[in-house]
Amino acid sequence: MSVPNTFRDYRRSRVGVLADYYRVPIVTILVLRIATRYKKLCKYLSCACHFNPHIIRTMLVYTRYLQAEEIYKKIFLDIDIKTFQVLDFGALVSDYGIYFARQGAQVTTYDYPKYTDFLKLRFGYEGLRVTTKEVPTDYSSLFKGKDLVIFSEVLEHVDNPLEILQVCVDKKVKYIFTSCFPYGNDVYYNYNGHKKTAQLQQSACKDLLVYNYTSIPTLRESEVLWKRK
Repeated sequence: MSVPNTFRDYRRSRVGVLADYYRVPIVTILVLRIATRYKKLCKYLSCACHFNPHIIRTMLVYTRYLQAEEIYKKIFLDIDIKTFQVLDFGALVSDYGIYFARQGAQVTTYDYPKYTDFLKLRFGYEGLRVTTKEVPTDYSSLFKGKDLVIFSEVLEHVDNPLEILQVCVDKKVKYIFTSCFPYGNDVYYNYNGHKKTAQLQQSACKDLLVYNYTSIPTLRESEVLWKRK
């Protein structure tokens, strides 16, 4: 019978990674996990501790492993995972990237330095390889050679998502995963950080995707895996 490596499991856990990254006792993170029931309180406590509230909340409230697994199940017969190039665009804590790296894919994450620093630690704790690219990076070079680009609730945060998707088309990205965008409604675009300019481009973005890709429904109606025609 194998004995579990508790230190390894701790480092792989979301609470453990946060405690190590911020160099605080694990009880501090556990308190924050309780506070996540109240979004404003969690944000206040995170800022008071000089923690990034987006990292804290995303790690403690959301996981995206089910979505990542769903994508993988729909494409794994069609790919060689060892050479499969995945880009997690606007990765934040990169559950998608972590999942695909665990399967053996070559993963690149793209985000601001305040997130890529955390990602280097998170991937490193699991012994997973990752290439990190920081904002701003030229989209043409960023998308070149990528087999799957993941846009998980990120395109609604940029001013010109149509430009980004057009580069994906030009670089012949085989698979694109979109979440929420381009299916957001008026209520969705009233959320903080969601750009009205992105909302105005939803129709054109959808047309671009439909023209160049076949849509494959996934777990939620607003989540679509697009396969190049």
